[in-house]
Amino acid sequence: MDKSFPIEYGNWSFKTLVTIQGIPGIPPRTISFADCLTPRHRIPVELTKNCSMTPPEIAGKTLSYTMTCTRGVSRARFIYWKRHMTGTIETRLSGPQNLIVDERIRGRYTGPCHRS
Repeated sequence: MDKSFPIEYGNWSFKTLVTIQGIPGIPPRTISFADCLTPRHRIPVELTKNCSMTPPEIAGKTLSYTMTCTRGVSRARFIYWKRHMTGTIETRLSGPQNLIVDERIRGRYTGPCHRS
């Protein structure tokens, strides 16, 4: 792992705005969650459930990856600034309609991880 990656490891709070393109009338929704980020776990689990991922690529402050999930393919890109981050995930869903799920993510460091 790249030791120069600008992130404060520990507990992070995330807020995601999800919009769906392709079906009129579906309002955006907001999802909030928290996760403990570490050098081996830089991507929140909530964002990768039930998917297989390519190894994340790091270029400066940017982390990106592709995921294949049961209903489609996602491309993700996150930019970290030590104690906060922004990112996007675009998912193209397979099926009878061409649907695109767009996720806009903001996160912030909230303190050390809480171990149970």
